[in-house]
Amino acid sequence: MGVNSFMMGFPQFFGRGCAAEAEEKLANFNCKRAFVIYGKGIEALGIPIPIIKAIEASEIAVITCNKVESDPSDVLIKEMAEIGRREKVDGIVAIGGGSCMDAAKCVKLLLDNDEALENFYDVEHPQKSVILMIAIPTTAGSGSEASKGAVVTDTQNGIKCVVIGAGTTPALSLIDPELTTGLPPKITAACAFDVLAHAIDAITSNQTCAITQSVCGSTTRKR
Repeated sequence: MGVNSFMMGFPQFFGRGCAAEAEEKLANFNCKRAFVIYGKGIEALGIPIPIIKAIEASEIAVITCNKVESDPSDVLIKEMAEIGRREKVDGIVAIGGGSCMDAAKCVKLLLDNDEALENFYDVEHPQKSVILMIAIPTTAGSGSEASKGAVVTDTQNGIKCVVIGAGTTPALSLIDPELTTGLPPKITAACAFDVLAHAIDAITSNQTCAITQSVCGSTTRKR
């Protein structure tokens, strides 16, 4: 059983092997049809297989999609959301790095709200949250599993857009350090620099506060 933390406003479970708790969490929410989202790189490492098998063992139907790409595009997100609608899923499990988390959050957003994705580029636009989402990170880079925001590549305008709100908030995260041990050294190193960049960004921000300083490991208050 992982250690439960509510620091970011929703439960995060941390511990070796806690990814195996996905089926239990889905069952607790009475999920009947789970949409498991990941990319081909994670698939090649065999990471999703035991999680999927555990979910299926609980007699929960599993629909999979391995199409997640780096910097997920609006086109891909809409395509995956259409799969979710067609399959009538009532739960989402995202397995992967920051791109996978962001893509899954936006799929959830579209399933929860019968509107165009572009409407939510306005962060003030209201959002509903209905479908359960479980985030299972496989990298230590983005921290997307601990936030309610996502970044989308707007292919029409060639820019990245931020989507944030209730509709992109996971129900919980299962942070299993064992999932990071099989990653290629290049990805592990890149994630380390990603963590460092995020920490520096948060500490030097004009909106830094005691919470961001604590998360980023800083004990020095910004003047």
